[in-house]
Amino acid sequence: NKCLSEVLSGAQLKNQRNEYGLDGTLFATQDIGRRRKNQEDSVLILTHPENPSFKLLTVSDGMGGAELGEVASQYTVQELAKWFNSISPDLYYYPMELQKILNNKIAQISQNIYKTYNEPYNEIRTGTTLATAIVTENTTVISYVGDSRVYSIDKGRLRLLSRDQSRVWPIGKKPNEVSTKELDDLRFNRYNNEILRCIGDDIEARQIQTLTTPNNSYDRLLLFSDGVTDLLSQERIRIISSQAPKELVTKMLVDEAISIDAIRA
Repeated sequence: NKCLSEVLSGAQLKNQRNEYGLDGTLFATQDIGRRRKNQEDSVLILTHPENPSFKLLTVSDGMGGAELGEVASQYTVQELAKWFNSISPDLYYYPMELQKILNNKIAQISQNIYKTYNEPYNEIRTGTTLATAIVTENTTVISYVGDSRVYSIDKGRLRLLSRDQSRVWPIGKKPNEVSTKELDDLRFNRYNNEILRCIGDDIEARQIQTLTTPNNSYDRLLLFSDGVTDLLSQERIRIISSQAPKELVTKMLVDEAISIDAIRA
């Protein structure tokens, strides 16, 4: 697993671009883009060492407005990788128990970053978003913090599963209650990148956003940082995600996102 080895070694953040594939089912693409001087995002695709059907996907977007956002994203993904490799393979059959353990781990990671980098200064100096999905026997367990998003594709239909923890998210609305136009308009709001919670905050497990979805409810599952969702319309994400060969989906989305600027239709 090249992705895992580069996460654990720290090499992932040193590369201009990373493309990963695992077992013909998991794929990830990462690019620093045109505007950043350094890579602040981390990504992980991983199967459990004792069960290749037990799968973890993670995107962690280091906060550009905070110092050392890449430290928070890398640490978060490294800790999740070590945790997933060490948990009992039996959790594959118990998604509700797994989600509780996952959220406790995420909260612990956040507390570690908070106490090391942020608490001494009484401000958030280091932080990251997080979107994590774990595929179990019949259910996909999803936990997230911040505005990295989780989507599914089912028979060509794009569905947003997560809700941005951001200043501009429509108050009181669930993901399925926000229209495509509203989601596209969020990209142009001046406060779009102001998130309300991050990994690196003083958070508890109960404050982590969670959901589950049956494995048979989607054809493809997609995790994005705002490097994609701020630049591409929902329709472009839908078309590429549903029509491109599975091994090219992430590559094509990232390539299009870094080649254009978001433009109002």
